[in-house]
Amino acid sequence: MSLYLEHHGIKGQKWGVRRYQNPDGTLTEAGKIRLKGSERKSMLVDEQLGIKINKNKFNDHDKNESKSLQLKKGNKVYHVTPKEFKKLNNGQDLFISATDRDRNMYKSFLSLMMRHKGFDKKSIKEVEFELKKDLNAPSNNKQKDIFNKVYKENKKVFDDELKQYYSKDATLPKDKYDAFIKTLDKSGKSKTYFYNELKNNGYNAVLDQHDVIGSWMQASQPLIVMDAVNTLGNIKVRDINDKEIKKSLKKLGYI
Repeated sequence: MSLYLEHHGIKGQKWGVRRYQNPDGTLTEAGKIRLKGSERKSMLVDEQLGIKINKNKFNDHDKNESKSLQLKKGNKVYHVTPKEFKKLNNGQDLFISATDRDRNMYKSFLSLMMRHKGFDKKSIKEVEFELKKDLNAPSNNKQKDIFNKVYKENKKVFDDELKQYYSKDATLPKDKYDAFIKTLDKSGKSKTYFYNELKNNGYNAVLDQHDVIGSWMQASQPLIVMDAVNTLGNIKVRDINDKEIKKSLKKLGYI
C-alpha cells in the first residue's frame, strides 16, 4: 500500500488569486478590505460610525510629483498606532504624517481600518512628535532618480529581495521603483542601500509614494523618517476616539 497526497481545486481557481466574494455575491472580509478608495472609505465610516460621507472629496489630493517637503526643527509630526507606544528604538524608521491633511486622513481612516481588522478602539493612539532637527524629504521625481541610480549599481540585490515578495515563477514588475516602494518596509539590504544614498543627498525622510496614489489611503505627502530616534522628540500620546475621528472627517470635508 502506498501513501500519496492529492489536491483538487475548484472551478475557476487560479494560483495566487484570492476569493473576495461569497457564493451569493456578497463580499468576504478580505473583499471588504480590498475595496478601493471611495468604496473602502465609505464602508469603514458607515460600519464604524454609522454615518454617510461626502464622496465628492475622495480624489481631492495633491499628486504633484515634483513637490518636496521641508519642515523646520520644532514642527510637529504624527504617527497612528494600535499598539502601546513609549519610546523610539535605535535604528528605527517610522511612518509619519507631516501635513494637516495627511494627519487627518490617517487619524480618521487608518484608525477605522485598524478597528475593522479587530483592534480595540480604545487601544488606537495618535503619537505626536516634535522635530529635533529640520526634516527634509525629496519629491517623488527626485526619489525615483536616486532609486534608479542605486538599483543600477546593486541590481542583483534588489531583484533577489523583490522576488521574495513577488512570484518567483513570474517576471518581476517592469516598474522596479513602484515594486520596491510597495515592499519598502519588508526590504533588507536594498533598503539600506537606498536609505544611504538618500542620506548622501541630504535627506532624512522618504516619501511613501505607495500611499500617495498606490493604495486606498491616497495621502498627499506621507513620510518615513529614516533615523527616527535622532530626528523625533518630545513624544505625546493621545487616544483617537469617535469624537476625534469625526472632527478629522469634518476638517477633510467628508462630513
